[in-house]
Amino acid sequence: MAPGWARHIQVWEHDLRVAARRDRRLSYPTPSLAILRQRIAAAGHKFGFRLVFVRMLRAPQGAPLVIVQTESSPASFVPKVSAIIRLLDPIHSARQDWESTAYEGFFIGAQDSNGGPFLVGFNVERLHEGSQWARSADLFPFPHG
Repeated sequence: MAPGWARHIQVWEHDLRVAARRDRRLSYPTPSLAILRQRIAAAGHKFGFRLVFVRMLRAPQGAPLVIVQTESSPASFVPKVSAIIRLLDPIHSARQDWESTAYEGFFIGAQDSNGGPFLVGFNVERLHEGSQWARSADLFPFPHG
């Protein structure tokens, strides 16, 4: 994994710990790492990326950290990110809010064919927060202001 990920991962892990201390009432379905890997394989086939790294953090439930690499250009990959996340961290039908995702947090990072990070997106459901970073303004994966 490229060294450019460390700072983003540290921020996300910190936010997950803070959230867990504040509110343990919420419960998320938290599919297993095996199920997540199956979803990643299917999404990778559909959207043209390969898995570089995956880890499930406990915060206190599961929060996946996923790094992928695309062989296509970063600009052509970015529009696919929302659909990829919906496949990996689906919303369950009972609710349509911050408490309706499969995991209590989710981190996705993408790197180019040379291994250079070009986008990060993460959320912490218990805090109702998310953040993103991109190598350039045209590579942000989500609307921002």
